[in-house]
Amino acid sequence: MSEKYVNFIGMYDNIFPDGFCDHLIVTFEKLVERGLGTFNGESVSSIVIDAVQNCFDSYINNYDILKENTLNCTAFKFLKTPPGGGYHIWHAEQNEGSMSSRCLFYIMYLNDIQDSGETEFIYQKIRIPSKKNTCIISPASFTHAHRGNP
Repeated sequence: MSEKYVNFIGMYDNIFPDGFCDHLIVTFEKLVERGLGTFNGESVSSIVIDAVQNCFDSYINNYDILKENTLNCTAFKFLKTPPGGGYHIWHAEQNEGSMSSRCLFYIMYLNDIQDSGETEFIYQKIRIPSKKNTCIISPASFTHAHRGNP
């Protein structure tokens, strides 16, 4: 796994085993109906949580103040975004209610989208293209407001 940090945004390449992203995409419809299942004999949930944990560990090693925090990833969702789709409104992941204590958020990209598809951070003036088998971790507060661009 390679990593890069810009303005507290961590970017991680090659987070999953070879073939895992393609497996999820091909079987997406079945996964929604029957549950996540397995990949090469291992639980899909375990593979995803392990990948996020690896990225989180790298992130907190880069930002020592966070070393007392633990990853609390009890659930995740897969979102299939059609061409031109996505959440195009500026927003932050930390807000009222159950998300008020959220410190960081992550996004995992399962496929490449040629000439489009990116996450844009308004205050950092950074656009991160959708790239297969990558993850980004960022602060969840208003300082890292972001949106998806088609």
